[in-house]
Amino acid sequence: MRFSYRPYQDGDAEAINELYFRVTGRRRTLEQHSWQWLQSPAGESEMWLIEAESECGGKQLIGHHGVMAELFSYHGQMLLVGKTENTMVLPNFRDKLLYPKYEKAFLAQYESRFHALFSTMGPAPAIRLRKAMGYVSNHAWNVL
Repeated sequence: MRFSYRPYQDGDAEAINELYFRVTGRRRTLEQHSWQWLQSPAGESEMWLIEAESECGGKQLIGHHGVMAELFSYHGQMLLVGKTENTMVLPNFRDKLLYPKYEKAFLAQYESRFHALFSTMGPAPAIRLRKAMGYVSNHAWNVL
């Protein structure tokens, strides 16, 4: 079995939604996916797909890495930031590939697009991965 990756293409939303359901147990519509990922006021977000290719050449979506485009205001200046979201791999493939290798390749493609990247808290394995990728948690949110 081989693994490959590629950026999101029109028509991928249904497969991404099915992957999302298989990993989280939650359903969302194509309209909800579009609203969240394609129609943000900050523009289209980053979505990267990991596929498993069988011996006969068929491909199956097994992973997704997403960075949602968000607009932030900092001292009156608008900044485009990316929020890590919906990063997932089907459980039965997690021990078959080295996921950080893929995220590092994705990051190299989109990092320069954003003023900053951030991730919210999550399960311990996700936090370990974010730290390994260079994310730091030395800042706190300030509410004005």
